This record gives sequence, structure tokens and C-alpha cells, in this order.
Amino acid sequence: MPRDQTSWVDGHQVESRLDSEYYSPDALRDAAWIHSGIIPTKRLESLTVLLTDGVHASPEFTEEGPLYLSATNILPFHFDPERNYRHISEATFLAHARGNCAPEAGDVLLAKSGRIGAAAIVPPGLRFSVLHSAAILRVGDQVDAEWLCAFLNSPPGRAQIWRFQKGTAQPMLHLEEIAEIRVPTPEKTERDAITDAVRAAMECRRRSRKHQEAVDKWIWRTACGAQLATQSVAFLEHSPSATIRDATWTSQVPTADRIDPWPFHIAPRTIRSHLEKQECAVRFGRVAQRVTSRRGRTNFSDGEAGFYISVLDLDMQGRIDWKRASSSRYEAPGLAVEPGDLLFSCINPRQPRVAWVPEDISGKILCSPEFAILRCRTDLFGHPALLAAVLRSGWVRVQTSFRTRSSSLSRRRIDERDLEEVIVPWSVADVEDMEATARLSLLEERRAEAVLATVSDAMARLTIGAFERPQFEKTIGEALGESVSADNAE
Repeated sequence: MPRDQTSWVDGHQVESRLDSEYYSPDALRDAAWIHSGIIPTKRLESLTVLLTDGVHASPEFTEEGPLYLSATNILPFHFDPERNYRHISEATFLAHARGNCAPEAGDVLLAKSGRIGAAAIVPPGLRFSVLHSAAILRVGDQVDAEWLCAFLNSPPGRAQIWRFQKGTAQPMLHLEEIAEIRVPTPEKTERDAITDAVRAAMECRRRSRKHQEAVDKWIWRTACGAQLATQSVAFLEHSPSATIRDATWTSQVPTADRIDPWPFHIAPRTIRSHLEKQECAVRFGRVAQRVTSRRGRTNFSDGEAGFYISVLDLDMQGRIDWKRASSSRYEAPGLAVEPGDLLFSCINPRQPRVAWVPEDISGKILCSPEFAILRCRTDLFGHPALLAAVLRSGWVRVQTSFRTRSSSLSRRRIDERDLEEVIVPWSVADVEDMEATARLSLLEERRAEAVLATVSDAMARLTIGAFERPQFEKTIGEALGESVSADNAE
């Protein structure tokens, strides 16, 4: 063991664990607050009326019915049921519910594998069961679900989870370890301040989703989705690694620079043909221009502030993790990014990662060379937030994912020059209102992220006795100060 990772362990620190990492200096330092007496704590199990995990036996899947989800649907403070889902029958769901494997609204879900430690609250209106990769935590009357979720996602919470996980090749968090997590239980006024902040952030996200739903409906109308045959709508979700056999596609391949016939498969061919018949559809070059080649490559000097955006810093809803981008540094130089740019991930466009860089972001910004950098055609189409949403839609995704070039179905890339062949649904109808709506969606999400970052910092301060409630409430108020009211958001 390296010298700087050795440590003496006092008798009171010895627990029922023999693995050395459990007693590493970092682990002991991060756990010191638990024994310091600065703040009272309780075992997580004592704060819950239900602590279990999901289904261990794989069920039989169906074409429709209640959802079957897993830890992959859990992000910090965000439960996303719209990806990586399967369907199960009603009878199977009821059997899972009887076995406490069907979470209820208000339950906290904790990822036991994969993104270990991510915690999110189940929103109302969902009927689903989960795989055993997720733990189900139902709090009692001692603390609120928001408080538990905030702690589990905070640095002191994650430090305990990291310490408790077992395994090297496939790390896993077990229920018996989850039960032993120590949760701070300060005065109710302090808990309420943090709980209320989490609820405010969740309300921002609710408004963000509502705005995004309005944008999605505009895109569907613009693409005349109602005119697409029912059986063809499913093609919007297809990709080379998840599609059907097509005996007709090879006869449709024209002379071109492509040897592989993927762009002419029935899925992209059907969607493209539908769009070409619509008045509200244009070629990619009419709405955006590629500027990647005009941007130089550079890097940060030692200690220089700024943002380096990698593909992993951008999610499929167009959100950029600016906090992580501000701390990420790589040896390889990145592409220079300007406010107002659109970043289009060229790697695996089956998972569309397209984001607009707002004009109010200041400081040096770089991005991974895996991105194509785009600019709106400002003469007619200067609506970058809306255009980014369109480029993330299934109408574009199915075209770009089948234009990728690779011998591997799991790590395909699109040459940014092939974007010129994409047909984009676009209309001038209500475009100003929709641009404003798309920007509001992103703005509300940024407010939520700012509040949750403050909550995370507050939890860390709480465990060392440095939490100041007036200052915390002031910071939260500043993060929410410009937020539109719930009535106006409707």
C-alpha cells in the first residue's frame, strides 16, 4: 500500500469490515463528523418504514402496460422514466406491488449499482416496478423524503455510500449497508430550510418539463406527425442497433460515397420521405451552419478558470453540467466555444446530445472534439434554443443515427458533413413564442441546478457545524429571485 494511504486505526474506529479501503485516510476523514458529536445522527433504517430493493427474477415483458425500470433511470434529484424502460403485464405489476417492488409517489429511490448513490424522489402519477439495482426507501414521520434525498446526494452522503459499497469489477451497494448509513438529524428549522429549497428546485423542474412539453408538441405539429402512419411512428425510436430487418433497403441504395446501406434502411427512409412531403421541413443547411473548422484548438493553462464540456457533461435533454465542466481538465486540447453556439455530439447520435450555449455564459469555454459546433442561420432562423430541441427530436435522431459510420453498432459516429443531408422540421409559425418557451425550460433547469448545488454545499457545512440558515436562505432566494411564478408558468 502506498505510504500516503496507510493509517493507524483506533479501536473505536474498527467495525465489522476487513477491507483496507474502508479504513483509508480519506474514508476515515470523511466519516469523522459522524463521531464528532457536532450534529446528531440516526441510522437510515430507523428513519424509514420500508427499506427494500426491486425485483430479483427477470419478468416476462410485454408490448404495453406498466413500466419496468432500474437504477439507470435514477439521476441525482431526478427520476427519468422515459429512457431504458420495458413494459410488463398488469398481473405482473400487481405481483411486484404485493412484494413491495413497485415504488409509490414520494418514495426515495437509491441506485445500488451503476451510478451508485444517486437518489431521486418518485413523482406522482407513475405505475412501475423496479429491478433490484434500485433500493426503495419510504420515510416515516421523522424526516421528509426531500431531506433524505438531499443528504444522500451531498458530499457527506456520497462519502458514506462510497465507503460502504463492495466489489471491484462491479461495485454494488447492499441493503444491509444502506441501513447503516448515518443521516444527520439537526433541529427542525434547519431541516425545513433545506427541505423547502429542494421542493423549490423540484418546482422549477416541473415548470421546465411543462415548457419542454409545449416545445415537443410544436415540433410534432410542425413535422405533421399526425399524418404519419401509426406503424411508422415507432421508427422515430429506431437506430442501427435497435431496429427491424428490412429486405427492401439494398434496392434503394443509390450511387454515393456510402458502401453501407444503413441510411437507406426503411426506418430513416420512411421518416425522411414523410418530412420531404411537408411544407414545414427544410434541409439542415437552411437552419444551421457548421463552424467547427473555423474554431482553433487550445487548452487551459495551469490554474486558468473556464469550462471544458465533454460529451458526458451533456444529457439528452440538452442540459450542460456547468459545475462539472468547470472542474474538468484534459491533456488533449479542446475546441474553442462561443456563447450562442450549438454543440452536436457526433458520437453515438442514437442518444441525441445537442445543447445551446446561452449568451450569458462568461469565461473561456472549450469542448471535446467529439462535438460538431453549429451556428443558427441568423437571417431567417436565429432561434438557437428551439433549434437545439428540434435537433434532439426523434425526427432528426433517426436520420443521424442511421448515417453513422462504424463497424461497431455500440460506438458509432456521424461525420459532421453528413448533417447536411438531414431534413429538419421547421416552421415560422409561433417560432418566437416557442423560442421563448425553449429558453424558459432551460432557465428553470439552471435555477434548479443552482438551488441543488447550494443544498449540497449546505449539507457539507451542516456536518462540520458551519451551516448558517439566514445566509443559506438568502442564497436560495437569489437563485430563485428571477423565477417566473407558477401562475405565469402555466
